Amino acid sequence: MSATRARSANMRANAPSRAACDIGSLDVPLRIALVQEGANPKTLWTKLYRVPVSIAPGQSNVPFVHVENGISVPKPSPPELESYVLYVGFDQQALGEKPQRAQRRRR
Repeated sequence: MSATRARSANMRANAPSRAACDIGSLDVPLRIALVQEGANPKTLWTKLYRVPVSIAPGQSNVPFVHVENGISVPKPSPPELESYVLYVGFDQQALGEKPQRAQRRRR
């Protein structure tokens, strides 16, 4: 039976402003992932969250907090633990939108 270690992920960030100062609510697609980095990176845990955020009139961005309790993975050996990286970020693919590419100049 392997031991597990539970941790909390606490994120504080600014929600991007909505286009043309549109005011209201939006769900921010937030992904948290624990990866064991190395020659062959291995995703140990990942989850997508839709964090509700409200933007009030006159604001160009708003802070928000997401706390995730109980992330549980098998307890690694001390050398393995050094290669663990926790990634937190906006997941544009979850929106169904493709990031815009920079336009190339025509000659």
